[in-house]
Amino acid sequence: MPQLLPVDIPAVGGKRVRLALSRADSQLAKLEGAAGNTADPENLFLNALRREALLSSKIEGRRTTLADLALFDLVREPRNDSLAVADYLEAYKYSRRRCREIPMGITFLSEIHRILVQHDDPQRTAPGGLRERAVVIGTPPLRADSLFP
Repeated sequence: MPQLLPVDIPAVGGKRVRLALSRADSQLAKLEGAAGNTADPENLFLNALRREALLSSKIEGRRTTLADLALFDLVREPRNDSLAVADYLEAYKYSRRRCREIPMGITFLSEIHRILVQHDDPQRTAPGGLRERAVVIGTPPLRADSLFP
């Protein structure tokens, strides 16, 4: 059985840490207030999600901007790779609904993957399928015997 924590935990890091924690608390309070005054608080999260979709897509070599994505949301005409990036957002929204209906597993992940790559080159992807070989990032490729001596 671990020992009980002391009632008064001493401040670590001094004044700078306490000030940073105070600013963080203040920002969280502002976010909580904004969420309470918003019809759909998830909208506060969507801009961060869009940015993440852009950055994740960049890893795949896709090029688009927040402006391209916003324009696509409004008029549904893709510019650059905005359609593929929008698929990230659609996959997120779908997964939020679907996770209440089925357990996390291959079926769930396959459904999300199908949405995520629906506008990719069909020669490069297998929507909803599992990879048949390992993905290697960087060089040189790792050898199995170097991982498991």
